[in-house]
Amino acid sequence: MKRIDTDILISGAGPSGLMLGCQLSLHGVEFMIIEKRTHRKEYSGALVIHPASLEIFARLNILDKVLQAATLVDSINFNWQNKKFLHFSTHKSVNDITTYPLIILLEQYLLEEILIDYLSNKDISTKNDFELIDAYESDNFITAHVVKHKYNSITITCRYLIGADGKDSIVRHLFKIPTKNRYDKQSVFIMDFMGGIDSNPHEMNFIFNDSGSFGIFPLKNGSVRLDGHVKDLKLKSNETKSENIIQHLPSGLSIERVKWFSVFTCSYVLANNFRSGNCFLIGDAAHSHNPVGGQGMNSGFQDAANLGWKLAFVLKGIAHDSILNTYTTERKPVVKTIMDKSTFFFNLVTQKTKLHSFFWLRTIPLLVPVFSKIVDNTKVRNYMLNSVSQLWIRYNGPLIVPNRNANGLSPGKLYKTADLPVDFRQSVNFKLIIFGDLLIHPYYWTNGSISVDVIEIGNTRTASDIFKRLRIKSSCFILLRPDNHIAIFGEENDLHKIKPYFKQLKREQNTI
Repeated sequence: MKRIDTDILISGAGPSGLMLGCQLSLHGVEFMIIEKRTHRKEYSGALVIHPASLEIFARLNILDKVLQAATLVDSINFNWQNKKFLHFSTHKSVNDITTYPLIILLEQYLLEEILIDYLSNKDISTKNDFELIDAYESDNFITAHVVKHKYNSITITCRYLIGADGKDSIVRHLFKIPTKNRYDKQSVFIMDFMGGIDSNPHEMNFIFNDSGSFGIFPLKNGSVRLDGHVKDLKLKSNETKSENIIQHLPSGLSIERVKWFSVFTCSYVLANNFRSGNCFLIGDAAHSHNPVGGQGMNSGFQDAANLGWKLAFVLKGIAHDSILNTYTTERKPVVKTIMDKSTFFFNLVTQKTKLHSFFWLRTIPLLVPVFSKIVDNTKVRNYMLNSVSQLWIRYNGPLIVPNRNANGLSPGKLYKTADLPVDFRQSVNFKLIIFGDLLIHPYYWTNGSISVDVIEIGNTRTASDIFKRLRIKSSCFILLRPDNHIAIFGEENDLHKIKPYFKQLKREQNTI
């Protein structure tokens, strides 16, 4: 048996595993990605990409490629009983929050190709047809047994093993990481078809009627993605065919050819911990749920961005291994909130109880005029769109220093990539941004063992625009982590917090 050693072994080359590879490559960390599939299937899979993910693409300098390949969504419609009752533009609502479009649609396999190409340009390739069958940890290292091309058995030793291998994760099973599980009673279908839709080709439509609930997503080159639940039809993965569904579909669809059709029962699976020793779970291996809001793949990208820099810092000796515990403490509460909201809305549109029927047939018609007026309010529209965009994420814990006076620069929140000078947007260092003038320069407080980019934003006209948008009233500073989440916000008398923060990274984590 051949022995291959690497710092990090990533099991699974889906979106989450590839994104973690991209993050690690920025830091020059050695890793290997294995994937049991021999090739990628060309169906839509995960589709919706939100602004928080676009921020990550911007830091990788691949945002232009992603946007060029994707369909940009400029509006969202909600239709009830064939009547439009909610409509709003996505772009108008988020310009003050993110530079990028709120929602784009890009088939998973096309996005994976972009990430693979990114790694290929760094001479990094995935090992296809490599299947992990066993792994165990001893002496602070992990030994993984892998079957190569279905015949050859090899052993890979690594410092860290990453389970990016989906909701039925073999890594999670091998390391006996318990989960909280719930299984939805209702099944849903997904269909990719060639044809047309009776609406704007840059518009997402959600339709609720007596037949069921449906989501229509226009793609490029005449392709359309359709998700749905049919109320009076029992969907079975091994029996239901697209022909059984088509007669129940809403009007306005012209189906020429079905490219892909699948039926599945949604499940809620949340790992109790995203870490077990030197093993970590990301993406669906750590958390999987129904497709409402298109949150799954985007959450996996955030997992990768959060974990990647921490692994790199530990491997380089910059930080103590214990900072890796913050991966679970930061990500799990966020993911649980997303999953609970998604489950609530999924149950709202799929349950078959009498109370549910009364709500849809009697209550909704009365609320339609109220909904329309409420959504016309810009603040309400921003809130609704932010609730699915993942821009609301705010971390807590030992790597975040709280400050009640932070206003728009709240510690733990993501800092907008476009607000950084161009030269610093791809930086993997901590970034210390100085707004205005500080009497004691923050250079004095930085720690020489950790690379810190110091960015000074003076009292220029451009700076005043930034001050106004970020609600900064006086000279202050922020310290950004490598994932661009705000670690510290402060004024002159808070500068002393910087040096202890960096020292804490080198020590076992307690509280900064």
